[in-house]
Amino acid sequence: MAEYDLIIKALAERYIDQIAAFIRGADVAIEQIVDKDKEAVAVQRISDVLVKVRENGYEYLMLVEFQARPDRKMAGRLLEYTAIHHRRHEKPIYPVVINLTGGHRQDKQYKIECIDLTVVDFNYRQINLRDVAGQDLLYRGPVGLLPMAPLMRQEAKLKD
Repeated sequence: MAEYDLIIKALAERYIDQIAAFIRGADVAIEQIVDKDKEAVAVQRISDVLVKVRENGYEYLMLVEFQARPDRKMAGRLLEYTAIHHRRHEKPIYPVVINLTGGHRQDKQYKIECIDLTVVDFNYRQINLRDVAGQDLLYRGPVGLLPMAPLMRQEAKLKD
């Protein structure tokens, strides 16, 4: 994802409120998370975006990971990030993967079973920009997402 890292990090830093509203389909109040946990962790994990969201009186954390293309191991990593943030902040987590250029869907679930026990049944939201109508974004905003419009589905122009 190196070719997208700088622009996505800049967009997420500046327009996370618009990205969160795009994900949820409604305006939401967000607050940046400042991680003060100094506990040593054997493996360091850094999430792309983690913000506190208030939506209709409900408060949760939105975890957003950007992927250049679908990754078959993403569900496991996202589960790990979700568990780390849930433990650290003690709030519900709304995990989201935004595929920038992926053409096929990956599983939106991660399940671990052992004998007669479902140990983990993890689900997350996935948005493939290729499935989003780019023309709608161009005419109805928000401006912070405009750099992503070329990655979205473009409708063919009708001939007169």
